[in-house]
Amino acid sequence: MPPNGRGADIYLYLMSLGLPVCAEQQVVSAVAALRSASGWTHESPLWQAADMPCITPKDSSERNSLICSPEPMIFITGDGMLTSQVALQYYEGLKDDPRSRIIITGHAAEGTVGASIFSDAFRKENRVQAQTEKITVKVHPDESDALCLLENCNAKQVMLFHAAHENCSHISVQISAKGISCICDTEHFLIL
Repeated sequence: MPPNGRGADIYLYLMSLGLPVCAEQQVVSAVAALRSASGWTHESPLWQAADMPCITPKDSSERNSLICSPEPMIFITGDGMLTSQVALQYYEGLKDDPRSRIIITGHAAEGTVGASIFSDAFRKENRVQAQTEKITVKVHPDESDALCLLENCNAKQVMLFHAAHENCSHISVQISAKGISCICDTEHFLIL
């Protein structure tokens, strides 16, 4: 999963459950940076999970030792498509074990290992025995998600972006009707 965004959320959630987690440093660092951004984040019960012990391998050798450990463990890498050297090391170390499960949490581009592991032909050719699962963690809210979010966070101003102006016009009318200031850019970005 990516180290930011849903990566931080999933990391904190797994840590809060007290599960044995091995996370790459980039994920742990992203969570620490988010936690220290007190100007725009709010304290959450999940923040306490960031203080729980987590295994963070320092190099390839430590990674291999952890992969070969007989104890069950969750490995978190900051590469949601299995393209980096680190992610591929985990993949290679776990793919032969039918007790292992590789979970992709978002989009994996065609041609990447993260997308290919769901293909029977790829699995057969590469002798993948590990279970595979795709659990999409939605990170781009649709119109109903955005309206629900606004109702629950008492927003006073909203900035719509990452979509063409014509796609924002319907929801901006609904947002404005709720008495919330709404801005939608006509280009690629928005400045307040």
